Amino acid sequence: MTKSDQPEARRQLIQQYPRAQAYLDNYDKHLARRSSILAVVKVGGGIIEDRDLMADCVKAIVSLVELGYLPVIVHGGGPQITQALSGMSQSPTFRDGLRVTSVDAIDLVAQALTSVNQQIVAQLAEASVAANGLSDVFQSEVLDRDKYGEVGRVESVTRRDIDKSISQGRVPVVSCLGRSLDGRPLNVNGDDAAAELVTALSPQEYVSFTLTGGVNGADGGLIRHIATSRVASLESSGQLSGGMLKKVAEAVRLIDDGVVEKVIVVHPRHLIEELFSDDGYGTVICQE
Repeated sequence: MTKSDQPEARRQLIQQYPRAQAYLDNYDKHLARRSSILAVVKVGGGIIEDRDLMADCVKAIVSLVELGYLPVIVHGGGPQITQALSGMSQSPTFRDGLRVTSVDAIDLVAQALTSVNQQIVAQLAEASVAANGLSDVFQSEVLDRDKYGEVGRVESVTRRDIDKSISQGRVPVVSCLGRSLDGRPLNVNGDDAAAELVTALSPQEYVSFTLTGGVNGADGGLIRHIATSRVASLESSGQLSGGMLKKVAEAVRLIDDGVVEKVIVVHPRHLIEELFSDDGYGTVICQE
């Protein structure tokens, strides 16, 4: 592709970031050789419930599409699920970073995630990005009903609708909702679902959007770089815990298994700079 053939969005990107052309060429080369997707983008419920953050998220996806890339979005919905369950007598209970989900609650969980999925698709449509909402991607089994209730472990990923959506030029928006073999909904942790999707799709990049713009330590400061060998010491020193520890642990597993070379945790406002420039705005998790 010559400079005169490039979309306007690419010309503007190259003008803004001197190294952008090299990143574009590298991504294009890998995608042509592997016929894969550029990125799986994980969007958490905390971003979705914030109007400004969600606007940043949509803008980031629009920018990727204008550059000629179709990302796959996978989303959770923690705050939305909490809101949906607020009328129930049980207070939220988490074990090992997983939301304990009763039989009475699972249908409300499914409804909340479906609503989130529809919201993302609608907001992309308002930004002139065609998207398909998908909620039957994760075939799952109950993880441990006595301990977690109706929480699922992903057994397989059904790619058919994802591939169809991409072939149609539409962004797949994948809900983390799991389905058992008999069609019952199961509550799958969003980071677990995203990791399984990344394993199935082998994207060039795995990006996780967070409110804080990266992985934060106990003091609240952003940790710019995490080598996989450092995670155990960060955990033992109290720098990583709870949901963030789970997110990092999933990243380490993907890297150690050779699925991706790195995992990017970043604010949606800085996705383009993180992917196409030498500037660092979030956290990069990698082997060294």
